[in-house]
Amino acid sequence: MSPAADPPRSRAARTLLRSTGALSTAATARMDDAMPWFRDLSAEDRSWVGVIVQAGVRSFVDWYADSGGVPGTGGMTLAATVFGAAPRALAGV
Repeated sequence: MSPAADPPRSRAARTLLRSTGALSTAATARMDDAMPWFRDLSAEDRSWVGVIVQAGVRSFVDWYADSGGVPGTGGMTLAATVFGAAPRALAGV
């Protein structure tokens, strides 16, 4: 299929996929600028938050590429995917 015949959603999904690193970096920078508590975290905890951000961005991109439908019972799966990357100790932060 030529790029012109490719559905817009598919093109957007591929663009999002290529941009996951930049989106994660931008989200982390925004937290650093706007959320004082984030700046107060240790380097290790900031790193773990970055891992969670990356998992969240990637899960969103996967959801969008798959169907973009309203999440149903998969919401718990999504939460486990995103927050499962974090160590339990970080949950108390």
